[in-house]
Amino acid sequence: MCWMMAPLVILGALVVIGVIVVAVILIARLSQGAGQQLQSTETPLAILKRRYAQGEISSEQFEAAKRQLTEPEQRKEG
Repeated sequence: MCWMMAPLVILGALVVIGVIVVAVILIARLSQGAGQQLQSTETPLAILKRRYAQGEISSEQFEAAKRQLTEPEQRKEG
């Protein structure tokens, strides 16, 4: 009788392991989402610098965008 229960025990263990794996994946994805929300509070200049550092834009694109971002500030000061 004991040997007949072995497949059920193995199946139960696999289900428990599966639930744990899914929970870990969900927690990891939720924590990554929270980090991305924090990034959305970056200033436009900080986003521009990050994109340039990551190689998403060229130095010409960076300088042009930086000029556009800082021009209004220069007009206010001048």
